[in-house]
Amino acid sequence: MARVHLSPRLPPEAGAPRSGVAGTWLRRSSRRSGTVPSGSRGVLLFRRGSCRRRFPSGRGGGPRARGTGDRIERLRLGSTRAGAGGSRFAARARGGRGRLAGVPRNRGSRHRARIGAGPGEGPVTTADRRQPTLEALCRRFGAERAERIAPDASTRAFYRLHRRHGTAVLLVDERGGPAAAERMVRAHGLLAGIGVPVPALLDREESAAALLFEDAGSCLLAEAWPELPPARRRVLYEELAAIAAAIAVEGTARLSPGDPLAERPLGRERLRIELAMFAVHDVAGRRGVTDRGLLGDLSRLLDRIAAEAAACPREFSHRDLHSRNVMLAADGGLRILDFQDALLAPRHYDIASLLLDPYVDLTPDVREAAAERYRNERGFTLGLDADPRFPWVGLQRMLKAIGTYAFQASRARRPRFLAHIPPAEQRALELCDRLSGPIGRLAKDLLEKIGFTRNRTTRRG
Repeated sequence: MARVHLSPRLPPEAGAPRSGVAGTWLRRSSRRSGTVPSGSRGVLLFRRGSCRRRFPSGRGGGPRARGTGDRIERLRLGSTRAGAGGSRFAARARGGRGRLAGVPRNRGSRHRARIGAGPGEGPVTTADRRQPTLEALCRRFGAERAERIAPDASTRAFYRLHRRHGTAVLLVDERGGPAAAERMVRAHGLLAGIGVPVPALLDREESAAALLFEDAGSCLLAEAWPELPPARRRVLYEELAAIAAAIAVEGTARLSPGDPLAERPLGRERLRIELAMFAVHDVAGRRGVTDRGLLGDLSRLLDRIAAEAAACPREFSHRDLHSRNVMLAADGGLRILDFQDALLAPRHYDIASLLLDPYVDLTPDVREAAAERYRNERGFTLGLDADPRFPWVGLQRMLKAIGTYAFQASRARRPRFLAHIPPAEQRALELCDRLSGPIGRLAKDLLEKIGFTRNRTTRRG
């Protein structure tokens, strides 16, 4: 039996470059000894700076990332801090039951009365036992009872609290802790200050990293989309395009150099890390691609995508602006959700996320109306179709989304996300057609070899 390792270290090959910067390396090894067969060769899967990481094939014709006897044991992507040799991103998975490094495994149902310790989530650690229970938070916020809300792809816990004068939504971020809660409060204040319709922040409990928000309802735009009339769809997307423009222009203007929201922008390294997740969880994991030449070509393409996207000017961004993070409130307005990861990102990142959203099928007239509204709000002379940077940003976003969907299906046990991969593939291929020069054809051919197809059927809506 063999197993697949994802390790930050290079194999002991003669002449292997040395570097203090960690990267990603996928290898096959013996389950018993945990070693790589001597003389194994490989192909580039992920490169960081001048240090190359290889995908050794070992014996038997090449590596596998799925199948009987194979298991992804460790993924470590090096520190995003310059000069650091440690790892800020680590994941560990065995047999599909994965966890992020530093996140405790579920030890049993006896912990589930605690905050966020539902099925499939981490147990209560020593620090967790000092935190208030859900019952204590209900008393703290004057709630008679709490109703668990499905978190979709989030690792946070959500509850609808039923209080005497109505309902409110409780968010608890045990993994991120007080620092993540504080960052979300700052992002909320900035977005609300520039007129973005985010749910009102009602209260907070710092000791539990708990935030209490206005209850915006349960009608997500993605779920309501099939029933909306065409005219309403167009109006909503024009409004969302204006919101994306306001976040980019006014949000950026409000950031000061020392603002925590301006730290760790979505630069080349982080963009490449997201694309490495696509290579690991979708290409090698879900699709089972083992061809060394193909994986090497893919790695070079991902390097190019990250570099081109990172070359765009950076602007403040929601970072995850799509129809499943937009709520249709009871008052008829919109509420923007999941803004805790707002940061500086390449220009057009939010509008690309909106216009290429795999969760909904946008008709050409809706997409064109939203793009035109965005252009007018930004004061651009040329539209997005004429901007050579937009396809690169959009392509990075689509491949990152596919990697997320594959991860959610295989590691988080949420197979419903697989339905959104075909439309994301189609949008990625369409973006390749818009790339100038031969790189567009090369990228398209490579993605098609991996298994990308144009989805000829249109989903309902």
